[in-house]
Parts: sequence; C-alpha cells; structure tokens
Amino acid sequence: MTCHENNLTGKRFQHEPAAAGMCTSCHDPHASEHEKLLAADPRELCYSCHDKKAFSKKYAHSPVAAGQCLACHNPHASNIDFDLIEPLGRLCVKCHEKTSSGKHVLIRYGFGGIHPVSNKPDPSRRGSELSCVSCHNPHSSAMQLLFTNEKHNPDNLCLMCHKKIMVSPLR
Repeated sequence: MTCHENNLTGKRFQHEPAAAGMCTSCHDPHASEHEKLLAADPRELCYSCHDKKAFSKKYAHSPVAAGQCLACHNPHASNIDFDLIEPLGRLCVKCHEKTSSGKHVLIRYGFGGIHPVSNKPDPSRRGSELSCVSCHNPHSSAMQLLFTNEKHNPDNLCLMCHKKIMVSPLR
C-alpha cells in the first residue's frame, strides 16, 4: 500500500485476502497478461477461493456467466455486506428496472396487485430485509429465473414465506 491509495481504510466489510494484505493472492506485482496485474484470468480468479459449483448451476445470472464479478462486488472492501458496490435493491434495479415495482411477482399468477420487494422483513431469511435475493439467487440456480426454491416445485416459491392456506370450496 505504499504506492497505492489504501481503499480499505474505514470500510465496514473487507474481502479477506485484501484485509490480510495478501495482494499477491490476486495480483502479480511484476507482470501479467491480464489487466490490473491480475495473477489469472478474471473469470477463474474468484474461483480459486470461491466454490465454482455455486456459480455454475444450470441457469446462471448473465454477469456471473460472463465472469463479471466486479459488476456487483468490490474485490477489496465495501461499506455494504458481501462487498457489494451498491445496496442490494439499487444494484439489482440498475439492470432490472422493470421489476422494481414488485408487479412482476403477482402478474405470473394473474393477480393485479404489487408485492413488496423492499422495506419489509424477509420471512425466509431471519434478520434480513425483503429484497430480490429473497426469491432469486444472484449467482446461479437450478431453477429458471434464478429462483431460490431449488428443492421445490417452482410454483411453491411463495410458500417459502407464506404459510399454506387451506381454502374451503365455494358452495
């Protein structure tokens, strides 16, 4: 850090190698074929520590498939959990603006209302706020549309938060 501005100072979350001063885990200080003196192809560099299986399921989020981890994450440090470059809701909306209202949640089922997508507690993740990742995996999933309910019928996504309600037939 004697030559580079220390971008870790004062950041709430630090990526482990950067926090430990292990710059050469990702960078070759002498020479590299890759930009920013990265020690390996950027697509594979993250997988040297992070399990590639979690990012390469049947359906991958397009930035993940393209190896663009830095489209969402800061590789050194951030004031936002998971080293995100912006708060989760704003980050997703940068590319998925049409879904920011919450209408997309209920439209599939023929309902006309709006489902909240923020500013509410997430029933499926205790202590977290409702967000896009309440229903979608931001990296990859075995389910289309990156749904998080991989072990269930896709139509049961709602049951991750909403209790099953028994409705009596009309007479």
